[in-house]
Amino acid sequence: MKNFSLTTIYQKIIRNIRVLVGYTEEPDYEFIIKACRLKPFDYYFNNARKKIVLHRKWFDEYGNSFLLNGKIPEILFGDVEMLGKYNVCTDIYEGLDIVRTKKISKLVCLFQGKILEQDIFYISFLGIDNYLRTFVIYEDKIEKISSLYLGMGILKQISENIDIKYFTKLKLSKSKLPPSCESGLGWLSYLPMHKDFEALIKNNFEQLSSIF
Repeated sequence: MKNFSLTTIYQKIIRNIRVLVGYTEEPDYEFIIKACRLKPFDYYFNNARKKIVLHRKWFDEYGNSFLLNGKIPEILFGDVEMLGKYNVCTDIYEGLDIVRTKKISKLVCLFQGKILEQDIFYISFLGIDNYLRTFVIYEDKIEKISSLYLGMGILKQISENIDIKYFTKLKLSKSKLPPSCESGLGWLSYLPMHKDFEALIKNNFEQLSSIF
């Protein structure tokens, strides 16, 4: 796959994206596709570039896929069909650490979950360029991961609150938690954060103070 800018890619396939949105009747999917840097599999690897069609499989730059089974989406992590495929990173900010990523962002999603009674944090930043950059903190290690790990429930709530001017608590059911999480709480906040959200983090998540 050639390394076009992502803006150029989405200009080329915007009608394909809107076919998917119309078929599923889920307007949030346009945001999710773009924010998670998804691209249609057949468009790149099966030479399906000339027709405006419903693409049922979209892949990210971490080797994961967003699949449509009927109108219901499924996220496939570590998609074996992506093994050996030439998949170029298009994020010019890929090398930034979590603190520097925050500085180029306008919204943050903070999720605290539990895995075998251990805390796990997902922190996802929506950049000023409208792309999500997501980190996981587990056992004192910080790792950059695919934003698809947030799950469709959280991604849709980010889409619905991108113009938030304060902060809000995520509405989460057990079926909408990130993979392997047994329970969890989450928030969305604009950046720079309101002092009330700063206080919430300071009072509840002292271990995150160096980030926020």
